[in-house]
Amino acid sequence: MDSSNEQQNLIEDESAIDQEKAKKEKRSNVIFFCIIGFFIVLFSVILYLNVNVFFLVKVDGDSMNPTLESGNVVTVNRKLIPEYGDIVIIEGEKKTAYLIKRVIAKEGDTVEIIDGDVYLNGKVLEEDYVKKQSSTFATGKYTKWTLDEDELFYLGDNRMYSKDSRDDEYGACKISQVVGVVEDWSFNVLGLNEFVYNLGRGK
Repeated sequence: MDSSNEQQNLIEDESAIDQEKAKKEKRSNVIFFCIIGFFIVLFSVILYLNVNVFFLVKVDGDSMNPTLESGNVVTVNRKLIPEYGDIVIIEGEKKTAYLIKRVIAKEGDTVEIIDGDVYLNGKVLEEDYVKKQSSTFATGKYTKWTLDEDELFYLGDNRMYSKDSRDDEYGACKISQVVGVVEDWSFNVLGLNEFVYNLGRGK
């Protein structure tokens, strides 16, 4: 009788252990799939934002010194409307090259360069972001421009080494050529931007 009871208790204990193992495996599977689901959702959100709102751009060249150096990676917002002083990404006419420059004037404005300074609608611009003060000179045949509808006048911060709206080859651009506006906060996370940029390219 005692042997039969012991055998029954042993079977019950083994059954309880098996049930506990099954519960643990089930919990582990739930946690695993939750983690996988989280990363899938996170990846989808990042992909959506990258395609529809934000994207990263690596600066190539010194035309935006000292604000941006060659090799810096910045976050660009496709949805923002360019405003005075914004740094923007401009699509070239051939759509194979992009410019990164600063918005100086918008439609209806008059820009004039006098003795190294930029005048906007008759008033000299205080430009604390340029590499050297009073270093803006015409590089084409014009020193004065009046912008038509939907046009932007743009300059690089490193005026001595920038190809921009002063050049006859470039001139003003259409707002439709602006791919996006560089986010101000991206200047505080340049290192993180570069890491994500390189990660996305398998570096």
